[in-house]
Amino acid sequence: MCATFESHDLTSFLAEFKMLPIPQEAIPESISMMSKHNLLPNDALILASCKLQEVAVLASYDSDFAIACQAEGIRLIATATDL
Repeated sequence: MCATFESHDLTSFLAEFKMLPIPQEAIPESISMMSKHNLLPNDALILASCKLQEVAVLASYDSDFAIACQAEGIRLIATATDL
């Protein structure tokens, strides 16, 4: 585990985030994003859910989101320096 996380209480940290449901409309949108951005199904579903729910920022270490987030107007936080 990353040294930054080892020195912090992850349960309290994650409690500050809002977990969103996956809307039914995200399924056809995710199919479109799979081909448009060459994403795996789970990544496309996450991105489609963010877009449909007007999420402005996505935090992920998954580099597959870099170009797709930029194209969809979603800011990607992939490293501490992105904050």
